[in-house]
Amino acid sequence: MAERYRQVERVGFGSRLPSSFVSVFVGLILFLGSFWLLFWNEGRVNLAQVATGAIEISPLGSPSAPLGRLVSLTGPMTSNELLGDHLFLRPGPYIAVSRKAEMYAWEEEKETRTQEEFGGSEVRETIYTYTKVWTENPEDSSRFYRSSEHVNPPMPFSSQLFRVSQAQIGNYRIGMQDLQIETPSAVPLDPQTLIPGIQARVEGSYVFKGRGTLANPQIGDMRTSYTALYSGTQATVFGRLASPNSLESYLGPRNVRFYRLFASDRFAAIERLAAEHTALTWILRFVGFLMMWIGADSFFTPLHTMLSIFPFLSGLGRFMTRVVTFFIALVLTGTTILVSSIVYNPLVLLLCLAVAGVFILNVLGRRPRRQVAGF
Repeated sequence: MAERYRQVERVGFGSRLPSSFVSVFVGLILFLGSFWLLFWNEGRVNLAQVATGAIEISPLGSPSAPLGRLVSLTGPMTSNELLGDHLFLRPGPYIAVSRKAEMYAWEEEKETRTQEEFGGSEVRETIYTYTKVWTENPEDSSRFYRSSEHVNPPMPFSSQLFRVSQAQIGNYRIGMQDLQIETPSAVPLDPQTLIPGIQARVEGSYVFKGRGTLANPQIGDMRTSYTALYSGTQATVFGRLASPNSLESYLGPRNVRFYRLFASDRFAAIERLAAEHTALTWILRFVGFLMMWIGADSFFTPLHTMLSIFPFLSGLGRFMTRVVTFFIALVLTGTTILVSSIVYNPLVLLLCLAVAGVFILNVLGRRPRRQVAGF
């Protein structure tokens, strides 16, 4: 059950006015930063396109690509090493193991509501809500509003990715140091996979350690689960052909490193990269729009503060500026995205020039011709 605490404070007009100018400065940073983010986002390297240009080589036989080129290699990935986490998981036939460690801890949520009063003062009501959650990153409880009643102990161990030092696909050695790895398979927790004599117990799909139970945990209790990439899994690796029999990290366009493993074939891996690129592009576009909108609206904070002497005027002014800045941010975001696309992609520029040329020729072709007298 959540615990809630209420804090109320009154801030006078004399204190609010100087802080409103600070908001303008912060808003200016957000506003200008949004242009940089949108411009950078449109120029991000599409790794799906990079992967499409990779030379596909066979896991057996001699390489069909020159050294230093980006290649893709598909086949069963194996290793002679056994891998565990030296905590609960016994060494086994894994290429990589992801340990997800979660602690039952307090989480603080803060919600502030404001109400302006006649004369420019403001009443701020802050509601602090404390809930118990499973989390990989417990909050620092010393910073809580009610820290003495809600204490998170230090986390005894954390989430971590483990990998073997050497692996191969067919005749090729895969450098493991910088390789981005996914671990798609859950590791069953039984006597064959767990270290004997561990000071913990298995509950469902977790190794549980603490004073409570998984159904009724106590603050500080830990639960751990594992996923892995098993030796022998069919995988596709994109990387640089560093030698006739080894792959390492590839330095792509604009110094973007590309060295990644997918537990799938080449076609599915490229589809995954394309979907990730599209999703992140739209997320960053939305973030850039919000930064621009919030930043633009912050320019009017001093005006809103001065109008708050008469609260009804402040509310009306705040609504109007938010509507206006919304459309301004929308237009500027779209324009920035279009200009950035043209800068980064000459084909888009040529297309725009072609459309403009057709439009101009069409307009000129419709102009009436003057008739010469006597004809």
